[in-house]
Parts: sequence; C-alpha cells; structure tokens
Amino acid sequence: MYLIKKWAKALHKPIAYYFTPAKSRKMKNKPFYLSQSSYGLRLHSTWSIIILLLLLLGISLSSCSDTPSDIRELIALSDNEQELEASIDYFKEDSLKTEALFFLLRNMPRKGTKNYVERTRSKEEVQHDWGQYEGYDVAKKEKERLCIHVHRKDAIPDLQQITADFLIRNIEDAFELWQQPWGVGISFSDFCEYILPYRDRFEPLTSNWRSTTRSLHKDIAEGSQQEDGNVELCAQINDSLKANFAFNYNYTLGAPYPSIQRLQDLGEGPCPYMTSLTLYTMRAFGLPVARDFAPYWSNIHHFSSHEWNAVLGQDGQWYPFMGCEANPRTYQPIFQAPKVFRETYSQQESAIHKLLSPDEIPDRFRRKDLVDVTNLYYPAGDLSLSVSSDYAQEPILYLAVFNQRQWRVAYWGEVEAEQVTFKNMAQGVVYQLMSYQPSRGYRPIGDPVLFDKDGSVRSFAAGEAADEEQIALSTFGLGSLGSNDYRNPLTEGDTYTLNYWTNGEWKIFDSAKAVDGLVHFEQVPDGAIFTLARNALNRTSGEQLFELVDGEQIFW
Repeated sequence: MYLIKKWAKALHKPIAYYFTPAKSRKMKNKPFYLSQSSYGLRLHSTWSIIILLLLLLGISLSSCSDTPSDIRELIALSDNEQELEASIDYFKEDSLKTEALFFLLRNMPRKGTKNYVERTRSKEEVQHDWGQYEGYDVAKKEKERLCIHVHRKDAIPDLQQITADFLIRNIEDAFELWQQPWGVGISFSDFCEYILPYRDRFEPLTSNWRSTTRSLHKDIAEGSQQEDGNVELCAQINDSLKANFAFNYNYTLGAPYPSIQRLQDLGEGPCPYMTSLTLYTMRAFGLPVARDFAPYWSNIHHFSSHEWNAVLGQDGQWYPFMGCEANPRTYQPIFQAPKVFRETYSQQESAIHKLLSPDEIPDRFRRKDLVDVTNLYYPAGDLSLSVSSDYAQEPILYLAVFNQRQWRVAYWGEVEAEQVTFKNMAQGVVYQLMSYQPSRGYRPIGDPVLFDKDGSVRSFAAGEAADEEQIALSTFGLGSLGSNDYRNPLTEGDTYTLNYWTNGEWKIFDSAKAVDGLVHFEQVPDGAIFTLARNALNRTSGEQLFELVDGEQIFW
C-alpha cells in the first residue's frame, strides 16, 4: 500500500524520467523506438512505458501477496502504515518471527492505551498518594473531602501508536528468552499467547520494559542460566516481588491501568496491580504466565471477585499463584466460584458473539479475550435446564449466583429444543436462571437450582410451612479461609430478618432479635432457599444462601 501510494505520485512524471540519466533527459524524445547509448536506457515508446509500468505493478503485488489479506486490511486502516510495514519488512526473511508479528497484529484492533487522570474540583490534575492513609475507609473519606474524581483523558489504539522499533525489539527479546532452558517444552502457540505480548490491559506502553524489568532483579537474572524448571524460576522471581510490593486496596480509588514503570515505583497496590506487575515481570524473563480471575464468589459475600496468576509448567500443567504474595504449588483460590476465566492476548470467538449482535450482549460478556478454565480449579460439568415455551425462542439465557445481596450473572448458555446448556459450570453451587433484554436488564426465570458436587440438579421451591414448630438460627453466613471454616455469629440484641425466594423475588418471612446468640422463627416455608440479614447493616453483611434440613442451616 505504501509503495503503491508512492507510485501514484510518480505517475505525474513519465516513467522514462526515472530510467534515464540526468544528461540524457535534456535530449529530445524520439517516439516509437527504444535506443541504448552511453547515457543509459532511454524509453521513447508509449507502449513500452505502459508495459514497464504493468511489470512494476506486478512485482509490487507479488511482494504484497506474501502478507495475508487480513493483515493488509488492518494496515490500510491503521493510519500507521509506514511503521507497521517496516516491521513486516524487517522480519521478511524469518517465517516464524513473521508469524509471531502477524499474531500480534491480528489481535491488535481491540488493544490500546486508556489514559486516566485524577482531577480536583478546580480541574487540576493530581497524582494522589493513596497509600498514605490507614485503611480504605479513611482514604475514601479523604477522596470525598478533596473532591478528587477519576476521568478518562483519552484512548489511543495500538494500531495507531505502535512503532516498528517497539514491535521489533519486543519480538526479538521474546524469541531470545524463549530459547532459554526454561522455555523448553513451551509450544509456539503458548509462546505467542503468554510470553510474546507487549502489554497487559490498557496501560501506557513502556519501551524496553523486558530488559529494564530484568535489571531490577539482577540476582535472578545473573543466576537464571541454570537449568531450573520454569515453575521453580517463577517462585524465585515471585519471592523477589514479594519483597518489593505489598497489597494495598486504597489504590482502587485512583486512576486505573498504571504502567509497568508506575507499578515498580509504587511498591504497593490492590490485586489488579499485583497481577499486572507479576505478569510483566515473569514475561520479562520469558516465563509463560497468565491472569486468571473469578467474576464472583458463590460462598462468600464480603468480596465480589478476585484475580491471580498462573504459570504454564514445562510438564504442560498450569500452576496458580498469587503474584507478589504466594508461590506456585502453594496457592489455590480459597473460596468457591461458579466460573474461572483466563485472559488471553488473542480474540476468542464464542457462540454468544455469533448468535447476538453487540448491542444485545450484556457488557460483561462482550469481551473476547477470555478462555474458560473453571475445570482446572473446581469439579465442573455441563448444566442443562428445561425452559418453558416463553423462553424457548431465546438464543441465549444466563446463569447467576448470589453475591453481595443480589443475583449476579456469571455465564451464558445456548438454548436448543426447549433446553439451555451451560458449559463447564462449577458444581456445589446454587444458580438462578435469568433472561436478558437490553431495555430491561436481567429477569429471573423459575426457581434457584443446586448443581450438586455429584452432578445432580435439584430446585428450591418454597412450599407450605415445615412440620417443625420453631427453628433457631445461630449464624447468617459461613465460609472458609484456608483450611479453617468461619461463621458470622449473631450479635446479641440485634434484629435479623429471614428472607426466602419465591416467584422470582425475595420475600420477608419475619424478623427477630438475637437472644443468647440465637434467633427464633416459627412455621418457615419448606423447601425454600433463605438468607438471614442483619438489619443494622446497610451494606453487604456476609449473609449467605442456606437451606434448612431438619432444622439445621446448610450453607451454599
């Protein structure tokens, strides 16, 4: 494309002009014959000019044909043709590096930098030190007092901003690292997905980040020529990160997507900062590392979601770890999640993107850079549910879990023949079927169901009052932290409300005060799913779904 544009300009002059020495150009043209003299090649025939032009164009198209059509289209639309074509030209003699470059380019359209700034009420841009406050609540109050707001300044697509030098250096560095002993056994596709990428999410691009990052861990860089397995090397690097970066949730109040350089300077931050710093650092050493995340927990309601890292071992197994905190082989998500996803550089086309237009897809599921890895963390299986004729024509339905006092959609399923199937769902979880329309949002369908650990399915339908005259409840939430179970005990004298799900909504059954650590209720509905809410709290209080079996709370 670049060459064709140059030739278009050239057409303003006769082709013979470019094939004749300057001295010869002063001679008079003699049409309809071709002569050769000491002055070099002279073109005089109009037909000869046309033939030569067609030959040149053929050479050009032959050269362009080596570049796949989809790549040529991307370049033509990028407004950055010279840089992208220069990178292709640089690797033209190396087919594998060319394929790696094409991998980056093909998946680049959705990549870019989103620049956010913090501004005061007077529109002054600041970079506030959120780590100076003791605790998130204190930092949040100070943010409100100072009237600091986070604004997106601009967004710059990578196809427009990336340079040939940046791409070339990134690819060359990545290939060199892949040849290290800890790269043995890592396939080209895994290399492209988990070592080669030059960015994480939407942070500003940083030049030479691989070499700069390695220089911050010199002891490991100098000793990393030994033939350690890559999981062991990952643990060594993570030990170094643990010594230099600490968890601090306060920074969620500031501008998102800090650059790798900013993360290294901060030395603290929330989980997304920890996983991003870890991902960059591990890839700087040539380790195939990804970010996995649970969109929601289903058995703990203090937190909505969580993310961590995973390293691909040379044995082909993935090993989860918490970057800057816990090493591979010692880490496992401590709560139950309905789904776990892995972020990828490449775009993954799934059924929901084929069956629905972008406007019909809920925001959460518009992302294409995810793969489902739930079965690597939990017992999982396909959950199939019958749907009534009212919803049989819907192409997609959704499945939600109860988190922070509401049903939150975790995944989608394809409807076929009055049945919807949700692939690879975690077992031992209570789910609620949902429909979705952009104009009205999510709507519950039918009763909640338990997808049990043995693969069986049963529903919770509120019925008549149970035979028990009275039940006594002692806790409103149950969870596990490591190997220890913990309960949310009732506070003496506080009022608690028992809620149950019926006909697509939560209904209040009754309220009672805690006496001697218990609340008492009479004639509760049979077969229902319940929550027990502490009235004194206006925020999520750890309440959790439970059923009653012989008067005992069974939490889910």
